[in-house]
Amino acid sequence: MSFFSNLFGKRKSQTAYKSELTVLAIGACRRGSNKDKAVVDALIEGLEKDKSEDVRATTAILIGESRDPSGIGPLTKALKDKSEIVRVAACKSLGAIADSSSVEPLMTAFFKDSSKAVQGSAIEQIEKLKAVETFIQILEHNSDEFKRALAANLLGLSRDQRAKEPLRMAASKDKSGGVRKAATMALEGKSRRFSKA
Repeated sequence: MSFFSNLFGKRKSQTAYKSELTVLAIGACRRGSNKDKAVVDALIEGLEKDKSEDVRATTAILIGESRDPSGIGPLTKALKDKSEIVRVAACKSLGAIADSSSVEPLMTAFFKDSSKAVQGSAIEQIEKLKAVETFIQILEHNSDEFKRALAANLLGLSRDQRAKEPLRMAASKDKSGGVRKAATMALEGKSRRFSKA
């Protein structure tokens, strides 16, 4: 606790200390210090432990603004938060960090979360990512046929030349009829956008 415990005093409860630390980190981010590792670590702690959904949602957004890849794991865990606003914020931030490892958790949120707001945020971020190599990996190797079909659709939207051969293979050989259809439509330029972006 070193610096912060001295700042807040040793008599503070652990909960008060953590809340004040989170508030301090939020303030630091708003002043443009969100590239600082200590600030990002404090934001992650706030995301994981603060009792206020508003604070957790704010810290999730600020982690995304930091673009720090160390936030991907905590943001992925936040996709299971009981609060819908925290889950939406986590989706947006996973997209903001723009790392290919964000794709799989966002797909899971799109297919498994019961909230339409979370589903909409997840697919919007997935479509923005344009992670062609990751989509190809999912199309070729993922066991979930819905994720494979979505990957085929996303590859069609990307119009990337690297997608043609994997899509041809999926269109002719995938064991799922839905995936074969999605791959065929992608090859024909008939992929559809799910988000409004």
